[in-house]
Amino acid sequence: MAGMSALSAAAREALRTGHRARVVRHARLRPALAEDATQMRMALEDALNTADFGDCGRLVVVRRLRLHSLPRLASASVLAQALASRGRS
Repeated sequence: MAGMSALSAAAREALRTGHRARVVRHARLRPALAEDATQMRMALEDALNTADFGDCGRLVVVRRLRLHSLPRLASASVLAQALASRGRS
């Protein structure tokens, strides 16, 4: 439950201050090859910080997101484009 309170605190702070916050409570990554997991995690972290969600507002809640057909070692910019595209659909 501590993770939830930290998430809630970060979300409340972002709403209070008007600043952008992108907080991940839980992520399950399933790379095709186990040795790609670290690279995928780092690219996803970068992508979340750079993705343009347009006018979605200050707080975006994503319960489940599946990104299919990505290149094996997708860069942060490729992931950011995929995130932004899925976020607008």
